[in-house]
Amino acid sequence: MPIKRETAFIEIAVKRAKEMRLFTHPGNSDASAIQALERDEIIFQEKHNRKYAPTHDILEDWALVRHVSNI
Repeated sequence: MPIKRETAFIEIAVKRAKEMRLFTHPGNSDASAIQALERDEIIFQEKHNRKYAPTHDILEDWALVRHVSNI
């Protein structure tokens, strides 16, 4: 599960940055990983819309740096 959570979080952060929007759909991320991230308050959901955003800028920065480092 940790790898699925990491992958889902990075996907949300990168997609959100590319779209330049506050919230984004998680795409193909594992639903249970998304739920776990939300339960642990790592991401939060826009009301009734299944769009998500990270709760902390530092975590989003980590995800973006990690993504860029792997390109």
